[in-house]
Amino acid sequence: MPVFTALIATFALGERFGRWGWAGTAVSFGGVALIAVSSDGGFKLDPNAVLILGAALCSAIASVLQKPLLARLPALAVTAWILLIGSVPLFPAVPATIRALAAAPAEVNWGVAYLVIFPTAIGYLTWAIALKRLTAARASNFLYGVPPVATLIGFVWLGETPTALGAIGGVMAILGVLVVNLMRKR
Repeated sequence: MPVFTALIATFALGERFGRWGWAGTAVSFGGVALIAVSSDGGFKLDPNAVLILGAALCSAIASVLQKPLLARLPALAVTAWILLIGSVPLFPAVPATIRALAAAPAEVNWGVAYLVIFPTAIGYLTWAIALKRLTAARASNFLYGVPPVATLIGFVWLGETPTALGAIGGVMAILGVLVVNLMRKR
């Protein structure tokens, strides 16, 4: 997604990412690739990878489309509209969802509440705030920090031990983000 966002924002928004931005993105991308290769299942090109690329492209387009709205509207308003518009196709499932939640144990309902509040509402809101304050390319570059953080959480919380290659990839991903942010003015 960061690569797609930087490319689209260059043409659609006139953003300039610069050579350090592209260099840092390449380092981060390489690091994430190492994390993927070092995972238990390894990295395999499978037809479903096209769906992941499609999701990354759609996320990049959405981020670039959001940027002009965030210049005129508060981040909370943009987030509320995005979540509302995104939920419209789900309206037919509301009655069945209500019945399922009513029949579900309390732990399930608390889990759903957590997912609605933290990764959805707060996640989208913080993303909108980042897009409002940074260029789209620079903001999306921070997403390269997700795989190393997920690896660290897996290590601490679940006892999953990363491979040496995965650890090197995590360091590279974070290093690339630092290059984008610390060297951007040079």
